[in-house]
Parts: sequence; C-alpha cells; structure tokens
Amino acid sequence: MSVDNTEVKNNTIKYTTAGGKGLYVGRDSDLNKIEGNTITADISPAAPKEAVTAPGPVNTSSNPGSVAGQAVLITQTLAAEPTLLNAIINGKLYQLTVKDSPSADHDFTEDNTFEGNTITFTQDAFDGIVLSIAARTIVRNNTVRQAAVALRAGIQTGPNGLPKIFPGTCKSDPKRACLSNIDCNILGTSGDTCDSTKPHSVPVFWVSDSNTIENNNFIGPFNTGVVLAGTNTVVRGNTISGPLRRADQGAALTLLGKYSLETTTFTRNVISDVATVLRLTKEFSNIKASPFGARISLNDFTGYSIAVSSDIPSTLSVDGRGNYWGLPCPQGFDPAKVQKIGLGVGDLVTDDHPYGTSVAKVSDGSLPAPCR
Repeated sequence: MSVDNTEVKNNTIKYTTAGGKGLYVGRDSDLNKIEGNTITADISPAAPKEAVTAPGPVNTSSNPGSVAGQAVLITQTLAAEPTLLNAIINGKLYQLTVKDSPSADHDFTEDNTFEGNTITFTQDAFDGIVLSIAARTIVRNNTVRQAAVALRAGIQTGPNGLPKIFPGTCKSDPKRACLSNIDCNILGTSGDTCDSTKPHSVPVFWVSDSNTIENNNFIGPFNTGVVLAGTNTVVRGNTISGPLRRADQGAALTLLGKYSLETTTFTRNVISDVATVLRLTKEFSNIKASPFGARISLNDFTGYSIAVSSDIPSTLSVDGRGNYWGLPCPQGFDPAKVQKIGLGVGDLVTDDHPYGTSVAKVSDGSLPAPCR
C-alpha cells in the first residue's frame, strides 16, 4: 500500500481464506514489477471465510473484514473498502488514506507490471486478477487456472458519480484521521470524537484506464474469462479456454457499460470451448453506452454455442477485418448464434467481414481474404 518501484519476483505464495489475497498493490502504488511468482488459492469450502483488509483487529469503520478476496488485486481501493484503513503493527497505529479526488489523477495506482506469474485455484474459486481503478497496468504472459473470473477491470462511478466518504480528523488529535468515533478511540484512548474536521462525501468518477492484457493463458472452468468496464483496455494475443462452470451464464469476454463498449480493443485472441463467446451489456452503473465502439477483430472463436449475447447493436469487423468463428466461407458468421439479451436470436450483432479460417496468429501481410 502506497509503495513504488518494488520488485516481487520468483516467490511461492499460498493463501487459504476466502477473503484473503495472494498479492495486494494499492493506494497510490506505482511502477512495481511482479514477475515469475506462483500463487495458489487453496480455499476449502469449510475454511474460515473472513480476512481483514489491514493488519490488526477488525473494526466496522476502517478495517472491515472481507469474505470474497482476489488472488491479485491492483487497485486504488475497492468500492467496498473504506477510504481510511487503520493498521496496527507491533502496537503502533498506521493510517492509510486515499485522495479525495473526483477523478483518477497522479496520486492513484499507476504503471505497474504483472508478468509471467501463475495463479491456480485448487478448491473454491474467487477472482484471479482484478484491476480495480488501476491505470496503465501491463498484465502479460500469465497463466490463471480455475478462477471465478480470470481477470476483471472495473469502475467506481454512476451518472452523478459514486458518493464516497473521506476522512475528517479527531477532536483531541487533529493529526489522526477518522471516518467515525471508532477511529479516534484506538490504542487506549476513549471518549474522543470525529469532529475536528468532519468526514465529507465526494462523488467520484473513478475508471480503470489504459490497461494492457496480452499473451496470457486463462484456463477454465471459470464463471467468466475476462470482464471489462474500464476505458481504453487493450486485450491482445491471449488464449481463453473453457469450459464455463454454467453454460447458461457468463462468457469468454464480457463488456459492461459505456466505457468498455465504446473504447475496448480485443484482437488476436484465441477462444475455445466457451459456451458464449461475447456478452455485450449496454448499461452498467446506470450509465448506458451509445454507440458501440469497441474494436473486436482478428480473433479465433471455436467450440461455442452462442457467438454473441447482446442488448446493443454492434458491428464487430474493424477496417474490413472480422473474426474467425469456426465456420467456412461463404457464411463465416451465423446470425442464428446471436442472442438478444431477453429477446431471443436475431441480427442485433453482425460481423461484416468474417474469415473462413484461423487468423489470430497470422501476420497482417499473410491474412486471407475475408468471406465477404
């Protein structure tokens, strides 16, 4: 937390609690390199669920427990986390805050690299790699097995922002931050109140931005392969192989809401044996996408039942280059395998220039002609 320019390399990491994490990089941590680690989430259904967010006893104000962790979390802060954490280490209080900025700025978590690591869930499954309000993160050449969601990148906002409460200060000690009186009465103090400077609410527009996800191997079973809600995410050269845990839920790639549907680039990925390839959802956090602008092309999709499940009109070809859907020319793409969310099949989504043979690993100069 709030650490820069650190290397975490070639370690073996194991955790056994559902609310736990293998690795946490957050609260304005920049330029860190996490490379070559083996992370095992060995979480028995019978194991204790809760883990604290920071060292020290649980309190409801500023060190809550969690029952659903992530193998790797690269973030400013999770939506459910308080903006103040109280960590108690060897009897000393350390207070960790986040900036009360309405939008992400240079005081947020940026420019971290997560490369060449292996994540495996052996029993119960939780999220693998989570980029929660992270900017310019590189996630490259990793393997994630049997997660709930192999990778997700999120947002914390809404039509008028997401109200977050930021700390005030304690009456008897203006140097101590507080969200409630609990924070002013830690380590032997009593009767102090959180009202020297009162906690305040700020509507935030925090969005994961400009992250690159490339050459990873995401292996099922999973609930969903990749879920994106942030802006300007590039997903390139990955292998996503199923199956889904439930064929009627999830997808290899899910794009949620305005930011991801308008700005994602998804190219040269190989997806196989996932019942639904793409799920496109127009509205997320009460913000609707319009129009569809994601660039989805030169991918190989095979072994699916539903090509696209969508509630937004979408054309997937980019600059005359579509995708390979496991079908030969002249058809190349089957509209009957497009599912309108809640409405049955139809032509809501099309690929105008599909290929009749694999293209994800073919260089630009050697691409075959599209089917049409």
